[in-house]
Amino acid sequence: MQPKVPLYDLIFTQLKQRIDSCTALGIMLIFVFDNSRNPLKEDENLRRSAERTKAEALLMETWISAETYDESAVIKLKKRTFYIRDDIIYSTLLVLKHLKQAYIFAPLEADPQVVSLQLMKQVEMIFSDDSDILFLGGLKVIMDVGWHTQKCYIITQTHVIDAIKRSCKSKEAEMNVTVKSLPAYATFWGNDFIKTIP
Repeated sequence: MQPKVPLYDLIFTQLKQRIDSCTALGIMLIFVFDNSRNPLKEDENLRRSAERTKAEALLMETWISAETYDESAVIKLKKRTFYIRDDIIYSTLLVLKHLKQAYIFAPLEADPQVVSLQLMKQVEMIFSDDSDILFLGGLKVIMDVGWHTQKCYIITQTHVIDAIKRSCKSKEAEMNVTVKSLPAYATFWGNDFIKTIP
């Protein structure tokens, strides 16, 4: 079956290098994909889509205008238009099948699924750059992996609690921070599910 995008070879090369690096360290990977967006995030999804559309229009204006072209502005706008296309996911799945790698689709989004796998002791670590996983109950998350430098950070809920305590001004607030209160802090600061409390 032919991949839908010409990025298949690039995806193959990048994934194979990362999988080979993990295999050499004795790490067996399970890839977890989003299935559908959580309905509780509908407002957030609409907001993000509107922002992306606006950024795309501004990007086009910046590209075609020789007078106002600014490379740093273009880079910032490109970041605001980022989303994962279905054909990229399709090609990634083809690569994983070819490499005989395990993967699953979460019922909704991947974050709660990977946390559930960790809490049930099906996986030891979670690879992610999304710190929300720690607020959802994740125990250990490998972040900021430098594949060339072979360095990374292992972040735990304790790291998050320590960071919260350092940012708290009152001793009373500092003493109330626990693993169980992390979801409450996430809600207070604002997350994808609930708007920030004023």
